[in-house]
Amino acid sequence: MIIPFINGYKLSRANEMLLGVLLPLAMLMVYEVFKRKRTTSKDYDSYLLYKTAKKMQLLQ
Repeated sequence: MIIPFINGYKLSRANEMLLGVLLPLAMLMVYEVFKRKRTTSKDYDSYLLYKTAKKMQLLQ
């Protein structure tokens, strides 16, 4: 709907289907790469430390 208003080009049925499949896939991949580069949260790190300490207590 937006592309014909921007440049006057109408998508064929096949191009619409490709755009409908590939655009969300590309957006998901960009999001996943962005999230992977960020560090883990402090709460999760403290949870992992707590879990490790609890396991060590049980082993002793």
